[in-house]
Amino acid sequence: IGEFIDHNKTKIWFNNTIFVFISDHGINEYNGMYEDPRNAHIPFIIYAPNMITNPIIINEITSQVDVVPTLLHLIGYPESFDLMGKNILVAFQGLPGAYSDLAAREIFPDINTLPRPSFEEALSAVEKNFADKAVIPVENTIAGRVAEIHQILSSTKLKIVAEHFHRVNHHLLAIKGTKIKDLKNIYSHIHALNQCRGFTKKLRVKTIFSADTAGAAKDVSMLGKKVNGAIASKLAAKIYDLSILRSNIEDVRHNVTRFLVLGKNDPNLVTKKKPILTSLVFYVRNVPAAMHKALGGFATNNVNMTKLESFMIHGSFRQAQFYADIEGHSDEKNVKLALEELSFFSKKVKILGSYYAHPYRKLNG
Repeated sequence: IGEFIDHNKTKIWFNNTIFVFISDHGINEYNGMYEDPRNAHIPFIIYAPNMITNPIIINEITSQVDVVPTLLHLIGYPESFDLMGKNILVAFQGLPGAYSDLAAREIFPDINTLPRPSFEEALSAVEKNFADKAVIPVENTIAGRVAEIHQILSSTKLKIVAEHFHRVNHHLLAIKGTKIKDLKNIYSHIHALNQCRGFTKKLRVKTIFSADTAGAAKDVSMLGKKVNGAIASKLAAKIYDLSILRSNIEDVRHNVTRFLVLGKNDPNLVTKKKPILTSLVFYVRNVPAAMHKALGGFATNNVNMTKLESFMIHGSFRQAQFYADIEGHSDEKNVKLALEELSFFSKKVKILGSYYAHPYRKLNG
């Protein structure tokens, strides 16, 4: 049940389905009265597109075993859908139609996605077996690093199993029948608005910040007025029944986001002939030249480091933690030796995962 509850605790969207809760008592049970949310009794009404005039009322569902198949069936998933089978469920942060949603569908064709309100909850969905994988953005060629992601990666028990590079294409969306000349307001995430600043200036419209691009599309759809437009993905247009007035409106063409795929188990890398990356986090001992000595092992063992970034831990300016990507598998001899030397000069070393390098790296190296 927790996978479908929004912050307003009254109404949410999930794959074009509206869930309206009719019991505050049930919501309170979910939020604190039950240690395990799967034991909460939460009455609610489900409105799907084909049942607006005849909603289905569920008075009480008491376990995840009951609720997941029921909800999946009502919102149109096939009967063969299996959370742990071939048809996997992939969690992401944001609303349906977000760029993370689009990236997940590129990585895993013919899968279902699970929107979550935060990065932590997307990873938690996998840890608690509500989803099989999570797709998380880590950096963008224009906006830079996702600020909180390294702290989250350093604390999760999940493993990085793959990476993906997604070319971001922004689209101007509005309700059906709208023309560009009708628009007075354009909603979107601050980064999307900044990346389309040249386009919006030409339109002479008011730009309004939204929490995310998919949320902007959802708001425009719900407002239902031709004066409002949104900058979002093509997928968001489909989900929220909007028209695409103009495609590829971004000011620059090198807008690419790197995503990481996380799961419970290490990936089965059937061949090591393909380029492999290993990601890790560490923080060195607070002694002179510790960083120099810690990284020396990579040079002496011929291990190439493709990324090294620092980030603060526990709100302290005294010592930083580091995120690194290196070439090679953590089981390879030279990588093992480099990691052993790193460990000697570090307080903590955590391997986040070894996985195949995406072909984008070779094409854009």
